[in-house]
Amino acid sequence: MGVRLAVRLRRTALAAVLAMGTLALTGCIEFYEAELDPGLIRRLEEHFGGDHDRAAAAIVEEDGLHTGYVAADEETVFEVGSIAKLLTGLLLPIAVDRGEVALDDPVGRYLPLGDAPVAERTLEELATHRSGLPTITSDEDLLIAISETVATGRSLPPLTVDELLALAARESAEPTGRAVYSSLGAALLGHALAAAAGTDYPTLVRERLLAPLGMDGADVPADERGISPAHAGGYTARGHPAQPWTGAGWGPTFGLHATLPDLIALARAVLDGPFADSPALEPASDGPNSQQHMGYLWFLARDGDRTLTGTRAITSGFAAALFVDRAAGRAVIVLSNEAEHVDRFAVSLLDGVSGAGGWRAGDP
Repeated sequence: MGVRLAVRLRRTALAAVLAMGTLALTGCIEFYEAELDPGLIRRLEEHFGGDHDRAAAAIVEEDGLHTGYVAADEETVFEVGSIAKLLTGLLLPIAVDRGEVALDDPVGRYLPLGDAPVAERTLEELATHRSGLPTITSDEDLLIAISETVATGRSLPPLTVDELLALAARESAEPTGRAVYSSLGAALLGHALAAAAGTDYPTLVRERLLAPLGMDGADVPADERGISPAHAGGYTARGHPAQPWTGAGWGPTFGLHATLPDLIALARAVLDGPFADSPALEPASDGPNSQQHMGYLWFLARDGDRTLTGTRAITSGFAAALFVDRAAGRAVIVLSNEAEHVDRFAVSLLDGVSGAGGWRAGDP
């Protein structure tokens, strides 16, 4: 892994017609030809030393890029779990700008939720985790079953969109005035935005984000048939093989599969590209704890004297983290094929400071 290898990332002109008229993402994400960083590789090899471990990491700067891999390369596909939420959060202000939705629209305007309480929750409440919805379900028996399933390396039930709507319709969805992390709410938001655009979520995210940003290795597979041959193969924290996460219902909240260059493209878009000024990245409400604020599905967490924007993520067999220090113009990405959180390690790579501040309170 110490061999110098140029990582060639295609320069991508960002010009996508996004609006009813001609509103476009304009500008260019400047990619740099980066050599694998021996120091970063050494850190990765020290941290990910198991026989089955595969990992990738990047430090992204406004004028440079440092990458490293362990038993992987720029084409290896990782499950990146809740990083899907970051894409869904970016899609909300795009839809608002296009006149397709308003922040205070009830989600029931776009999804067939009938007279269920959740139908009255607004898109902004869903985007800031203030809808009153639980993480996945308030049905204790179902939650225990899902937890046991995930702990043993099996996937979440691969719900269809209709099945996910039925799950949400059973919830009381009573807002408490504070943020309560809800993957279920994030999924509803993504499907509502897709419905408002007259399409499905995978098509929406491909057309408005993945293709314009050059995230060519990323996708939201609805089932195992859509899994890339380059999928890294996940493992539980105990070292057992894990089933991949798929399912159309979970796509906007858990469903993203991506390579390291894909997430480098996302980080660049936020640092100095077309999403540098996105409302999704600005504090819209208090977060789940005193160290956090919420953008639109992006966490803004205090870490010492700085604010880190992004999220950590975990599935049955993978972990990921993407944190952006917008003020310093730097970002860190860590991807692993083992279900052990990597957020603290990611922050230690960012500047050598151990610890993850407010990230510890954020669930996947």
